Amino acid sequence: MALRRVSGILLAGGARAMSTSVPTTGMPPGPFPVGVTTVQFSDGSRTDPDSGGPRQLQTEIWYPAASEAASQPRNLYSEFLSRGVIPGSIAAAESDDAIGGYREGLTIEELDRTWPNQAVRDARPCGACKRPWPLVIFSHGSGAFRASYIYWTEFLASHGFCVVACDHPGSARYTQVGGAVVKPGGTRSARAQMEADRPADMLFLLDCMEALSRGADSRFAGSLAPR
Repeated sequence: MALRRVSGILLAGGARAMSTSVPTTGMPPGPFPVGVTTVQFSDGSRTDPDSGGPRQLQTEIWYPAASEAASQPRNLYSEFLSRGVIPGSIAAAESDDAIGGYREGLTIEELDRTWPNQAVRDARPCGACKRPWPLVIFSHGSGAFRASYIYWTEFLASHGFCVVACDHPGSARYTQVGGAVVKPGGTRSARAQMEADRPADMLFLLDCMEALSRGADSRFAGSLAPR
């Protein structure tokens, strides 16, 4: 698990307002356009206490993108929710116990119009950038989810980092795993369970990214330092 020696780990606090504007970070964005892609990783070494299946992690990867991404359409908020492919998933996201709980009347349609995404969905990775990219594993705050802090994740990717963030089922306000919506509740959300799952999730992501860098995903083959 050599990537653990070179990877950074960031843990966020609770959910907050987000922006990719300079006032949010206090710093200008980096020189690279940003790509973003969603993958789902399954950890067969751990059993989900509620589903009885493996621990599954809906995961986002932000990375430096090729130059043409600068003029391509930006990612939409609904793309973090698989564009509603799961029946009822958008309505579930808009409910008071999920993303809709941030503000009365908040809808995913509104977030598609106003959410400050700068990344391009599934953009071609930058071929001219210096590689390997430093890897950052980002962990969302309790009651947030993997896309809650894009002002940081996109910012880091624009400076040449590869940033990986999963939803922590049980702690995430909303996630989708195995074709189903998962919200807090059940054994997953017991404090002791969440405290055990979070660091294990992050270490598992390191293993997954090492596998991608070794060729499991051609987009990221050779893109991360092996040690």
